[in-house]
Amino acid sequence: RGYFGISGGSRPVVRKLQVEFGLKLPTVVQVVGLDPSGPARRAGILPGDLLCAADGQPIGSMDDLYRILSTKPPNQPIRVRVIREHRLMEVTVVAEEDRATSSLGVGARRPMLPVPEGLRPVLVDEWSQW
Repeated sequence: RGYFGISGGSRPVVRKLQVEFGLKLPTVVQVVGLDPSGPARRAGILPGDLLCAADGQPIGSMDDLYRILSTKPPNQPIRVRVIREHRLMEVTVVAEEDRATSSLGVGARRPMLPVPEGLRPVLVDEWSQW
């Protein structure tokens, strides 16, 4: 199974942004930690990024990401839709094989990079001010 090298949690999305970004779920996954040499980091994913889809399938929780990764063989590119700084972008992550992770292949095998001090991730609920 593939390994991304992230830790994260679900964040709610206000309806206005669901419509604006064409999101299919009312939640997204906010990245809170990265394996410094992991596939997600190499692809350009950053702490604070909001993951909303992988290979066209919506992501509203880490369980959704686990499910998608469990169906993909290692070393296969996965297109990930990311919201960063109020912009929607797409990155390609090549999940790698990792025998040291959990059976779902998303767990940490090396220390994760935390959100840097002084940099606070933008919470989706704050976007309602727009």
